[in-house]
Amino acid sequence: MPTPTRSGSFSSDYARADAMRYRVIIDNDYAGDPDGFFQLVHHLLCESVDIKGIIGSHLPIDNPMDSSPDSAQHAVDAVEEVLDLMGKRGSVPVWLGAPHALKDSRTPIPSQASAAIIEEARRDVESRLFIACGGGLTDIASALLEAPDIADRLTVVWIGGDDGTEHQYPDFNVSIDPDAVRAVLCESQAEVWQIPLSTYATAILSMTELKKRIGRQGPLGQFLMERLHWMIDLHRALGRPMGETYTMGDSPLVLVTALQSAFGRRALHLVERPVRQLGDNGQWSGDEDPARVAKVVTQIDTRLLFEDFFARLEEHVSGDSVKTS
Repeated sequence: MPTPTRSGSFSSDYARADAMRYRVIIDNDYAGDPDGFFQLVHHLLCESVDIKGIIGSHLPIDNPMDSSPDSAQHAVDAVEEVLDLMGKRGSVPVWLGAPHALKDSRTPIPSQASAAIIEEARRDVESRLFIACGGGLTDIASALLEAPDIADRLTVVWIGGDDGTEHQYPDFNVSIDPDAVRAVLCESQAEVWQIPLSTYATAILSMTELKKRIGRQGPLGQFLMERLHWMIDLHRALGRPMGETYTMGDSPLVLVTALQSAFGRRALHLVERPVRQLGDNGQWSGDEDPARVAKVVTQIDTRLLFEDFFARLEEHVSGDSVKTS
C-alpha cells in the first residue's frame, strides 16, 4: 500500500475536492433581525455549496425593524454591504424580492427574485437546488405559483413555524406572509424541510462568545456586532431587554445545506410529518393533511454549526488557511 502524503491546506485541497454538492439560493429579510447576516456570512464562506444568488425579501409593513414600504430594497442594500466587506461584490447575484405579502395563496407577485428562482430551477443540471429561506416565503410561493413545473426540481429549507408546542411568542416568519406559507407548505408539491421554532431557538450564543469570537474579527466582525447591538437597543427601547444571549435562528440553514456529512445527516435529526393546516388568522390548526408531508428538523448540532463559523470567519479575516500538517 502506498504511503499517504499530506500537503497543502484543508480548505483548498480537501473541502474543495467534494465542492459544490448542492446549488443554493439564499432568501432572507436582511432589513430585519441581524441573525440573517451571521447566516449569510457563514454560507458565503462555505465551499461545498454553490451560492447561485441572494434574495432580499420584505418585512411586514410598519414593522419596527424597518417601517418603510421599501424593506426588500433595504435588504438588498444590506447584502451588497456585506459582499463589499467580504471582497465579493459582483461575485454573487443579489435579487430584489416582492415589496409586500401575497393577497391570497393563489396569486403570485412576480419579481426579480421569483424569476431567478424559476430560471435556476429549470436548469438541466444534476446538483439539487436548495432554497434556504430565513424569512417570509413570499418569493418562493410566487415562483411556485408562476411555474408549478419547478416544484419537483427544488427543496425549500425554511426557518419557520412550530411543531405544535405552545410558545410564549408566535413565530415571526409565519407572520410575514401567512398566505405564502399556506401556498408553499400546505398547497404546493415542493419538497419542504422545515426548521421550526423549537429547533432554531436552540441556536443560541452568549454575548461573551459573540464579543470574543466575532467582534474581534476586523471590519466584518465589527459590522456583525454593530447590527446585533442595533437590534438589542431596539428591543430595549420596546421594553424587551435581551439579557446575555442571542438566538442565531437563521444559522441552521448553513448546517442543513453546507455542513451535511457524506455519510448521512449526522449533524441533524429529520423526521417526516403530515402538514397541519394554517388558518386564515395565521394560526396553525390541529387538522393534518395525510397527503402532504414535510420533513421537519427536530435537532441540530450547534457545536459543529458555531465552531465552524468561528473558524471560517477567523480564517477569512486573517487570510490564513487551516493546514493539515
